[in-house]
Amino acid sequence: MPPYDLVMLDFDGTLVDSASSVVHCVQRTFAAQGEEPPSEAAIRATIGLPLPDALTQLRGKGGREKGQTWARAYREIFMTEGPPRLHLFEGAARFLAALADQEIPAIIVSARKAEITNMLLDKFGLSETIMEVFGDSPQGPNKPDPRLYEELIRPRFGNPPPRKMIMVGDTHIDLEFAHNTGAASCWVSYGYGDAQKCRGMQPDFEVSCPADLLNLF
Repeated sequence: MPPYDLVMLDFDGTLVDSASSVVHCVQRTFAAQGEEPPSEAAIRATIGLPLPDALTQLRGKGGREKGQTWARAYREIFMTEGPPRLHLFEGAARFLAALADQEIPAIIVSARKAEITNMLLDKFGLSETIMEVFGDSPQGPNKPDPRLYEELIRPRFGNPPPRKMIMVGDTHIDLEFAHNTGAASCWVSYGYGDAQKCRGMQPDFEVSCPADLLNLF
């Protein structure tokens, strides 16, 4: 019997190597808005945050409303310039196929908007392996808020016991979501999360490449 009834997966930094795409689109957004683009290191440190929050943090000014305006500008740039710079991590597709073979439901819980994540899943031919996408919503609730699990995910998937679920992700936000919901947690160290902060949250598992995720199942 599989050890988990539901696998919750982050997208960026977990399944998809999106750093070069995010860096490019953020720097293009800043330039288009007439501001000095931030460094690559600064941008990488915000990957995993909801886009309006990331842009507000990088600007160092303005509130979430202004961040939403910048986020719309970013998405316009991303739609044409972002996808060619995205790449699946080696082993990610094989991992998802293995979950499907074992009939273990897999969902995406992402800081990206659901419609964009679904578009990218189509691009990589992964749509059939993912049952549903829960993405960033201006109205919330969003990861790591436990209401996302309680109000949307749990009823949709038959109220699985928390420890029969696992959250797999690369940042402290993913691990915080697991903690808030009572789910098991797996930190993927090959992503973009801060190692000290993530290890400090004491995840149940740590893996260094997507192929190692297969050992959890």
